[in-house]
Amino acid sequence: MLDTLPVHQSPDQSRSSGPWEVTAAVVLAAGASSRMGQPKQLLPWGSTTLLGAVVDRLCGAQIDEVVVVLGSQACAVRNSLRSQPVVTVVNPNWTDGMLSSVQTGLRALKSRPAAIAIALGDQPGAPAELIDELFFTQRKTPGNIVIPRVGGRRGHPVVFDGSYVDELLALGADATLRDVVERNRERVVYVAWADQRQLDDLDTPEDYARALARAQEGATST
Repeated sequence: MLDTLPVHQSPDQSRSSGPWEVTAAVVLAAGASSRMGQPKQLLPWGSTTLLGAVVDRLCGAQIDEVVVVLGSQACAVRNSLRSQPVVTVVNPNWTDGMLSSVQTGLRALKSRPAAIAIALGDQPGAPAELIDELFFTQRKTPGNIVIPRVGGRRGHPVVFDGSYVDELLALGADATLRDVVERNRERVVYVAWADQRQLDDLDTPEDYARALARAQEGATST
């Protein structure tokens, strides 16, 4: 499924061929959901919440540590995750934007990972199979940034080699993750993915209704 590099093994096969270094994920779930009109992290999604579905997929992948960064409605969102094997951390400066939450999550990691996924807390369309493939690709191409792509559009999560952690932590308040990707564009590897649900952007009630309907259709067809 790779655009630029062939993959000949599954993620499970790669683990059996040698030691698997520590992997991690930072989930960005601090926003106020102003356009949604209510905390979208807590919106129903199947048997869980929107954020719970994202966390379920990450915890179902081969990831050693998952950190969820909270901000707005932190207590309620943390309570919704109390049964999940994740670390939650509150970004006191969450209104400063996404980068501050990325950096808060990175600082909360117990150890420096060999690879780390930056995931959005409102995009539940990335299954564990895709997440595993992103990490597998990163392991086969160390030093790179691995990004899923659907029909020519970039998606999430983005997997960074662990060597980028210092660069990410050093970014100023006016910078973005895109700056790091563009600065290292020759080291970007794309993984092609066919499911358009992976790109669902849930900002408004209409977005949520459409995405929920698509998810329910997908569950019915499988």
